Amino acid sequence: MGNRGHKCRSNQGGTAMVIMNSITRVDAFLDANKWMELFPSIVSKSRTVQVLSSRVTGGNNCLQLMHGELQFLSPLVAARETYFFRYCQQNSEELGSWIVVDFPVDGFVEGVQTCFPWYRRRTSGCIIQDMPNGYSRVMWVEHAEVDDKPVHQAFNQFVTSGMTFGATRWVSTLQRQFESVEGSYSNLQDGLSTYESVDGIYRWFRPEPTVSSGFPKELSSEKVSALGDQYMSSRWNLNNFPRLPGSVLSFESGDIYGVLVPWLYVGICFSSFCWHVEDHHLYSLNYMHWGAPKI
Repeated sequence: MGNRGHKCRSNQGGTAMVIMNSITRVDAFLDANKWMELFPSIVSKSRTVQVLSSRVTGGNNCLQLMHGELQFLSPLVAARETYFFRYCQQNSEELGSWIVVDFPVDGFVEGVQTCFPWYRRRTSGCIIQDMPNGYSRVMWVEHAEVDDKPVHQAFNQFVTSGMTFGATRWVSTLQRQFESVEGSYSNLQDGLSTYESVDGIYRWFRPEPTVSSGFPKELSSEKVSALGDQYMSSRWNLNNFPRLPGSVLSFESGDIYGVLVPWLYVGICFSSFCWHVEDHHLYSLNYMHWGAPKI
């Protein structure tokens, strides 16, 4: 990269609690657009240059080369440009724990050209640990060499101390993002917001030939594996559950959607479903195919 004026900076220490599970958080780190949206005040541009090891099991053992332009919200501090490898691995010894590591391209990628002052990420990253009630704890460490020229004297201390792009700023930005979303939603639910609009998409799908309930059916034309064939006859298959021996519903010959035929629901973060009494005061059974647990 040539000889440039720089100072080596190391910023350690940063922990945040955010309302989102670890898998969703890992996905945001591996997707360049989501990473940029997650840190809008820091990451002005981002792209995945090359995927060296594709995602397996929700991002486990994924390795990719990434590029980013990092900013400090002042025209007196130039944006910083960086190339780095990002590796993600699930901790096999601790359920719901992930490690995201960024390390420099030095010695691996030749001829990297930058248009802005550079930002060389040394080994950095975070540990994401699932916590109760849908929260996750993010512990961040940031090591980098930052090109400290040019910079206005008013911000010289911020750049040279590592505060502009250090772990503390990454963590605080992450926390503010989720506090903003969570706060807006809470105010809306409590009737305290008179001007905000927060949309939570929650949709249902009636089982059809093209859209199933997520459970295989014996009369279905869908191709299933040996494991799928086992699920097809399982008593825990929600297509079979209402008509098990001993169930009063087994005497009903017709298909009643939502009672004898399961619905498939899809929701996003903060989606809500009204408190209600089930039809004929029957018990309700839900199966979570994917995502964070319902509260």
